[in-house]
Amino acid sequence: MRAVLPVGPGKVVVAEVDEVEPGRGEVVIEVAAYSLNRGETFQLENPRDGWRPGKDVAGRVIRTIPGGPSVGTRVVAHVPHSGWAERIVEAVAAGDLATVRASFAPGVVWTYPGDLPLSGEWKGRETVVDEFLGAVAGKLFAPEAPVTITLTNTLADGDQVFAEWTAQATARSGEAYLNRCGAVFTVRDGAIVAVREYLDTDHARRVLFPKTSMP
Repeated sequence: MRAVLPVGPGKVVVAEVDEVEPGRGEVVIEVAAYSLNRGETFQLENPRDGWRPGKDVAGRVIRTIPGGPSVGTRVVAHVPHSGWAERIVEAVAAGDLATVRASFAPGVVWTYPGDLPLSGEWKGRETVVDEFLGAVAGKLFAPEAPVTITLTNTLADGDQVFAEWTAQATARSGEAYLNRCGAVFTVRDGAIVAVREYLDTDHARRVLFPKTSMP
């Protein structure tokens, strides 16, 4: 397969490299787009032996594992390196809170739309992971039913990635929740620093917050 290789300070070439082979718990992603991060440009000025650039990519799964995303699923991934290539491998972390936490910068800001109890800016990695994302999963949805997130589209431009997905679950009231969502993720130096999310807040109000009335 082809990949971008550093060949000297600030210089790269496209060359043939060994095909990727997934290890335990890893899937293979066919890369459709990747972002150019400032940290990578700094590393390219003095690349270390064996290192290849590429941390933030978007593409589709072409080889999977039991319990992993199905073949053909569109995904975004944050990999340690070597993302500027035709294919990469990525670990699948089901419910791995440490992996989720590590993907955010310490000062990340997640903006949730509307005037719901969740709406507003959630600031800081611990607040986003433990209070915002944790509240959504733990307090709003039925614990015995899974929350299914299906990525439907991704677009990458510079340090920003736009992702669209559907979220399907059962609310604690027993009512079905199915929402189409989108968000702009800003990534710098390999970590998410900002998220602006968009969704049908009226549907969220009716299903997740039935006692919350319109002002």
